[in-house]
Amino acid sequence: MAEKKKKEKAPKKLKQRGPQYCESLLKTPVLNYDEYYFSVQEKLFYIIGAFIVGAAIAYLMYGNIGCDANGVPTMLTYCLDVIICGGAGIFAVKAFLPAREKQLMIKRKRIVRQQFIDMLDSLAASIASGNNAAKAFEAARYDLIMQYGDNSYIVNEVTLLLQGQDNFINPDEMLSDFGRRSGIPEILNFAQVFSVSYRKGGDFGRIIRDTYNILYNKINIEHEIETKIAATKNEFSIMLVMPVVIMGMLKMSGGDFAKSFGTALGAAGVTAGLVCVIAAIFIAKRITDIEV
Repeated sequence: MAEKKKKEKAPKKLKQRGPQYCESLLKTPVLNYDEYYFSVQEKLFYIIGAFIVGAAIAYLMYGNIGCDANGVPTMLTYCLDVIICGGAGIFAVKAFLPAREKQLMIKRKRIVRQQFIDMLDSLAASIASGNNAAKAFEAARYDLIMQYGDNSYIVNEVTLLLQGQDNFINPDEMLSDFGRRSGIPEILNFAQVFSVSYRKGGDFGRIIRDTYNILYNKINIEHEIETKIAATKNEFSIMLVMPVVIMGMLKMSGGDFAKSFGTALGAAGVTAGLVCVIAAIFIAKRITDIEV
């Protein structure tokens, strides 16, 4: 029998992050909204904070394991404290940083979407007064500077669009590029509708006003949902803190019951409780993440 050739399994490729900046149609670096990168100060702050919190919780839950019969810490106790607290701190940093980056990225996208809606409102008013598309974007840029400042996300994007017009790039192409980079469906959908109207002719004012009304109503619905579940989220946050508070009270009270947490059985019970809390976090997140 011929020998069978064993196929080597290709190693799994780790998911690589996109760049912080990407190239615009003008060949200039522009912000990549799908990725959030910490500044040096932010990263240092979050690393130190996450490590301290993780190590403190680990010490509260698993501290003083391996004491002798009289409850006096031994060399094993100190070694275990260093290993457990250090490992928990590193794990907290590894888990928290990506989650925080994603949270800040989503927050930034919401800010960009809100600023984009205000741009549509300004565009609709400018076109209603008789301006064409090019003049409308210039007027919108001035209004947005007054509202958000020179360095806001939407002002930078409108400035880029106007620069594209000066370099003979159509505004619909610049809007489509903005929609792809932002990863915001509402911007990309508007860019597609605007492109069809711009090339084949259409009522710009009505298109922009209808888009504004749809997005404005959608955001209002999201705010109503967030308001209704805000109390539930607050209650859940309190319930997550309570195990740590209760454990701290029990440890501070002293006595034989507090010492029992330093045994193997006590550590197993604490671990089981932490597993339940972590499972509750994931379940609650799935329940409260409601998309409109």
